[in-house]
Amino acid sequence: MQNLYADISSGQLKPVYLFFGDEAWLMDEALQALIQAATPQGEEWGLEVLDGGTAGPDTAAAAALEGSLFGGSRLVVAKNINWLTAAGKSPGNQEENKDITAPLLDYLKAPNPDTCLALTVRGSVDKRRKLVQAIQKKGRLIECVTPKGGERDIWLINRFKAAGLKADRRAIAHISVSCANLSQMALEADKLILYCGDKGEITLTDALTVVAESSLLTVFELTDAAAAKDAAKACACYRHLLRQGEAEQKIFALLASQFRNILLTQDLHKHGARSADIARELGLHPYVAEKCAQASHAFSQRQLIKVLEMLLAADIAQKSGKGEMEELLETVILRICAM
Repeated sequence: MQNLYADISSGQLKPVYLFFGDEAWLMDEALQALIQAATPQGEEWGLEVLDGGTAGPDTAAAAALEGSLFGGSRLVVAKNINWLTAAGKSPGNQEENKDITAPLLDYLKAPNPDTCLALTVRGSVDKRRKLVQAIQKKGRLIECVTPKGGERDIWLINRFKAAGLKADRRAIAHISVSCANLSQMALEADKLILYCGDKGEITLTDALTVVAESSLLTVFELTDAAAAKDAAKACACYRHLLRQGEAEQKIFALLASQFRNILLTQDLHKHGARSADIARELGLHPYVAEKCAQASHAFSQRQLIKVLEMLLAADIAQKSGKGEMEELLETVILRICAM
């Protein structure tokens, strides 16, 4: 991502960019920055946007070869293309073994110097594909991934700072842990900016008031209750998640991930790792790493392995038709509390 902004700052755009990844907000922001750089006056004739779901590589190559109606540079954007994914299917009825990206491969041998071509893919791409390698050689691959750990805090701090606000460390942690990606973080941050107005400061109370409740935070409460052997509270947390409309499989995945992290945290602690090192090693937010460290003292290694085995058995039982996940998970939670 830094390479893209370096190109924009220098005014030397590459002939082709490929944006890919699961972080939609980051991809949209980067693409908008490229559009503004390529068409600084907002000239509509300098920008052509193609639907990658219906426009194939031949269409993108033909559009990139065209000159601007009024001269000058052009930006051609093919959004959400489906011909660089694992299937790599063309919108048309092409022969399965035909390389549908051949027109773009030919174009990239001698790209139009007056055109910048941008392709976007939601998800991963196969970097072994000839076209991906050709793009990497002639232009840039821009991977858009959600920041992890403390990087999320820095992103939030900078967003609040740009709005003239300073946020309490606990408020930052609450927002970061409550949101799955930058799209959610941006939404919650903007709500807080409006809510706090000219106050100049965002407190934990503000964050608790405005930010939507997170299922992950409830799982932390559930884990804390299980560690304290409080079966009533643990089951209450579980039922609260169900009332919120959370799918049983999602709750299962969150619990499995949490206990796996607790087990790994316990092992790293035994080898002398500090909390900051653990957060970095496991790619966790510092708050999540702290919660895992606290919970690791309540269970032995053998017990944590047993919890993971019970969760796996519940998953197998549900998939083999031997029970419903809702009841199976509640039974696992009660067994954890009884350890």
